Amino acid sequence: MGFYNGYTGAWVVKQYGKNYRDVRTPISNGVVTIRDTYKGKKSTIKCWVKNDEIVEQKQYVNGKYVYWVKWGDFEKARSNGDYLYIKRYRKGTARGLHSLQVRKDTKLEGYKGTCYTYYSRGKFLWQKFIYSNGRQAYYMRWTHQECKAVNPQGGKLFHIEVNAFHTKDNKECIPFIYVLHRQANESNFSTDGIYCEYTFWDKRGRVKHYGKYEYNQRVGEWVKNYRRYFYLSGIEVPKKLYEAEPQDINPRVVLKQANAQLRAMLLKKIGYDRVVSECKGKVIDRYQQYELIDFPVKHRKPQGSWDNPDKVLRILKVKCPSTKGNYFLTIPPTNDFATCKKARNGTFTGFEPNAEEVKFVKET
Repeated sequence: MGFYNGYTGAWVVKQYGKNYRDVRTPISNGVVTIRDTYKGKKSTIKCWVKNDEIVEQKQYVNGKYVYWVKWGDFEKARSNGDYLYIKRYRKGTARGLHSLQVRKDTKLEGYKGTCYTYYSRGKFLWQKFIYSNGRQAYYMRWTHQECKAVNPQGGKLFHIEVNAFHTKDNKECIPFIYVLHRQANESNFSTDGIYCEYTFWDKRGRVKHYGKYEYNQRVGEWVKNYRRYFYLSGIEVPKKLYEAEPQDINPRVVLKQANAQLRAMLLKKIGYDRVVSECKGKVIDRYQQYELIDFPVKHRKPQGSWDNPDKVLRILKVKCPSTKGNYFLTIPPTNDFATCKKARNGTFTGFEPNAEEVKFVKET
């Protein structure tokens, strides 16, 4: 059983049978109470209706309210920089999209408290979390590019910097950090594809998690559950390679790297011009932002029958429209792929010599 606020008024909805057939009872004014169980505990839900509209709803568990939402009919004039000035909305302006939602059944990094989330016309405006001892953990607005949080004792909890916070999927109104694309079995997340950097501290003030994203790729030194990891353009690399000086990296070894992203990052680190010079690369074709280069170095023979696989390594230099980074793709050194256009087409067709040309509408 539950409540429904539609264009034609407010309803109490009850479902019966295996097929969950709805039985709806319209309500114009009054208070409706539903008693049920929630996670094995006694639960009570109250709903206030005025003039065919649901204006307020509360849920109690074992006599204490754990969820509260009130639409439109309130205001606060606390304009001290930490709180939003909330205006009163007129009837008929889609009240259901204007709401302050309060959750007392959530935790922030294991600490109990209350989460307040405010929406206007369906758009997230701000959120704050208050611990059980009354201390405010954080206050975050959708326009912010930074959020700092403290623990119940006032110590540092987390610090997040982003290009833009993405909060549109937080329908449950839980603390925003749990909506920002948490990755499976990892203690990190990305809030924005362009830039994101975050730090989480434990009770003793030690860095527990640290990470940085640029253009959807992990970069630099990371900390996950106190362990250190190192990334170059989204690829995890050993510490020795990450800290190596450019002059200490052998360009010929780099060219033999099977991973295209890692090869591209190492080429960027040691310098593209140096690689071409030291490895005696020869640019055989250019087209827009593409370059096709032949290197007279030995490399592993890939699957298939390439001409002179142990004498020539052909690389196509491309620029990714999304990450803006350069990538270096291995191309079969045959006459079938001797131009940038043919080489690029081959990367999409599995390097079939007689494959039809791929038509690009837009590269992303």
